[in-house]
Amino acid sequence: MADNADNARQAMEEQIAELRQQIDTMSKSLKQRSEEAAEEAGTRLNRAASTIKEQGQATVSAIRENPGTATTILSTAGIAGFVLGFLVASCRNDTRW
Repeated sequence: MADNADNARQAMEEQIAELRQQIDTMSKSLKQRSEEAAEEAGTRLNRAASTIKEQGQATVSAIRENPGTATTILSTAGIAGFVLGFLVASCRNDTRW
């Protein structure tokens, strides 16, 4: 009877050791994957920031070179937005009285 208990205990200890080893392996794999994902995200973020900066500089340059055109475009967009807002508001059939 004591032999069976010892065998069962030894089998459980072996299973626990194997599970610990599997957890350690999974933990290392997960750590490596998260480091790779963080590195890739950082690279993409740097590329996106660089692109945004370049586009912003190009926009500022175009505005400086053509201030009249920029003013016309922004004024037209503002007027179009106002008209669209007015039309949407007038189309609403919402009476709160």
